[in-house]
Amino acid sequence: MLLEEALNAISVVSAVIDTEFAKYYHEFLPGLKHILDTIPNTDEKKTNIRLSAIECMGFIMTSMRTLEGFEQEVDAMMEYFIGHQKKIPKDDPEQAVIMDAYSQVSSHLKEKFDKYMPHIFPGVLEALDIEVKLVTHKNEDFKEMAKKKYAMTVSISYYAKLIFNRETSNQIF
Repeated sequence: MLLEEALNAISVVSAVIDTEFAKYYHEFLPGLKHILDTIPNTDEKKTNIRLSAIECMGFIMTSMRTLEGFEQEVDAMMEYFIGHQKKIPKDDPEQAVIMDAYSQVSSHLKEKFDKYMPHIFPGVLEALDIEVKLVTHKNEDFKEMAKKKYAMTVSISYYAKLIFNRETSNQIF
C-alpha cells in the first residue's frame, strides 16, 4: 500500500510540475520498469502497484516532451510497453493503463506517433471486438449520419471521425 501511494505521489508531482520533472526521469524510469519486471501480477494489491507504476511512467514520459532527445527516449519506452503488452493477457487491466500512456505520448508526438500504430492498433481492434468498416464521407454526409438515433461520433486522433450506430450492430460507416 505504501509503494502504491508513493507511485501515485510521483505521478501527481510529475503531472503538476510537468516539464520541470523531466530532469528526474533517469532516476525514476529504471525503478518503475523494475517494478513491472519483478512484482508478479498475482493479487489485487500487486496489480494496483503495477497499474500505478505504468500510470507513473506515462506521466513521466509526458513531462519529458521538451527535452532534447525526447523522441529517442520515448522510442525506448514505447518498445518496452509494446513488448510488455505482448506478455500479458488481453483482458489484463494493465492493457488499459498502457493505452492511456500511449494517449498521453501521442498528444505530444502527433504525426510522429504513427510509427507505433502498426504495433498498437491491432490490440485496440481486438479489445473492441467489433467488425470495422471504414468509408470516407463528405462533411455534409457525415453531419447527416450523426443525426441518426443512437449515433455517436468518435474522434481518433485528428485524422478521422467514425460513426458507431447501434441500429447497425455497431458497424462503423
